Amino acid sequence: MQIPLADLPGLLSAVHASLRGFLARVDAWAGETCPRAAGRLVAVLDESFHITGPLDLG
Repeated sequence: MQIPLADLPGLLSAVHASLRGFLARVDAWAGETCPRAAGRLVAVLDESFHITGPLDLG
């Protein structure tokens, strides 16, 4: 499968938005399941996968 180069920034932005949504859902789930560890879990995921940082497309 080939992806046109011009489509790549939009696709990467969509994936980035989905990952931020995933992180928000993890936060909500962890807040109910293990509230004392929720913040740390989200921080570790974010640090490991660099989810909330800016997406550098250039």
